Amino acid sequence: MVIVQLQVINQDFASTGIKYNLGGITRTVNAAWYNLTKGSDEELEMKYALRQGAYRDVNVYFADLGPDMIGWCS
Repeated sequence: MVIVQLQVINQDFASTGIKYNLGGITRTVNAAWYNLTKGSDEELEMKYALRQGAYRDVNVYFADLGPDMIGWCS
């Protein structure tokens, strides 16, 4: 699923000259991090613990964000 979504993103950004490359996939199971809310202590703890790469790198996290949220970018 991650690879297919990366292909979709690259198709959407093709006209801008921006291309994303997959650097790797890691999986972490942590119940406290799964039910996140934006700006919560759990979100910051998760990102601090899991963040990889440099500033130019994009990290993507999957969690149950509730019925009214499909995601956010920071």
